[in-house]
Amino acid sequence: MSIRPHSSVPMLTTPHRKGTPMELISKRLTLRPWLDSDAPALYNLARSPKVGPAAGWTVHESVGQSLDILRNILRGPEQYAITLRDTGELIGAIGRRIVKLSATSPGRPRWPS
Repeated sequence: MSIRPHSSVPMLTTPHRKGTPMELISKRLTLRPWLDSDAPALYNLARSPKVGPAAGWTVHESVGQSLDILRNILRGPEQYAITLRDTGELIGAIGRRIVKLSATSPGRPRWPS
């Protein structure tokens, strides 16, 4: 299976410089930096016992708690809010983390010499 960008939709919409948040747009979704104004929508998702615990999170108890989590966890480097492109509705979160492994890192395959 290959993934190709939709020909009429740019995948990178903001100039990207190291340390500058990106906004990625597909035909149906937008991945963008988190905003304080996302707190009520985040709370509406995260207050459900079917959402948070499945991801290892506790159920959010207030918009204030969601705002605190948004500011201190979700707004980290390479962390994005997932929204529907047409409506802007928040539907989730995604993050990217690059881990550099050394030759002695646990879990790294060892090749015969």
